[in-house]
Amino acid sequence: MHFLMILLTLTIAYVVRQLAPTVTRKLAFFNFLFPPLLLLTTAVAIASMGPNGKMLGLQATWFSYYLACAYLLIVMSLLIKLGYQAWVQTQKISTYPQIYLFNQPVYLLETDFPYCAQIGVWRSQIILTQGLLDLLNPEELKAVLAHEQAHQLYHDNFWFFWLSWLRNSTPWLPHGESLWQELLLWRELRADAWGVQQVGGLAIAEALLKVAQKVHNYLLSKPQLTFSVELSDGNNQRLEQRIDALLSDYPREGQLKWYLSGIIASLLPILTILLHH
Repeated sequence: MHFLMILLTLTIAYVVRQLAPTVTRKLAFFNFLFPPLLLLTTAVAIASMGPNGKMLGLQATWFSYYLACAYLLIVMSLLIKLGYQAWVQTQKISTYPQIYLFNQPVYLLETDFPYCAQIGVWRSQIILTQGLLDLLNPEELKAVLAHEQAHQLYHDNFWFFWLSWLRNSTPWLPHGESLWQELLLWRELRADAWGVQQVGGLAIAEALLKVAQKVHNYLLSKPQLTFSVELSDGNNQRLEQRIDALLSDYPREGQLKWYLSGIIASLLPILTILLHH
């Protein structure tokens, strides 16, 4: 019976992901979260029930038990790996000089490449480069800081750490990358929306355009470099969506509350423990 649970879970997870391109943006969280969480809770349920006993009259097997335990071992190893990588990053930026930019502590990286990001998990820190300081004027720098402060306010690094774990634990599920990009866009739009309330949309849009042009020129001059930067992959769709939103009245993005449905639905396999005897 446990093996049938595994097959059913795999089928449901695959079908939900396969339908991802046909759903709206508000369902992106559900389509992203539900399949890997369903697989995880199914493995937890089977491992908890053990290889002995029966469920709905069918005998449990050692094969399904070992399969569930192996999957849990893999995903937990991946979690430890990601946690270690995050810790190493945090330790590394502490070696960089710290400056105060408009009363905001930031770590400065001495490179001419314009870049700004959050490093850390729960209490993330802002890191930016000398290239960004040289490129933007004070008003635009304030806009960049406002955007980054929004990420800190929402603890985006913390939540996307766990989302990244789920993403990496099921790389074989379809449409994982497109859903991930959709969530990244939603995260940036939400941070932009908060920044607009602080400094206005025009300053953020101008800073974004300046950085985009600089990155484009930088990569043309050094084509051997491959940065994982939003604007360096030749796909400007996300940039255009952000700028359009910044220069409009900025309608608030949907709250994507469907992620709660995904979490609740994925817990259903835990209830099967009650059927095990």
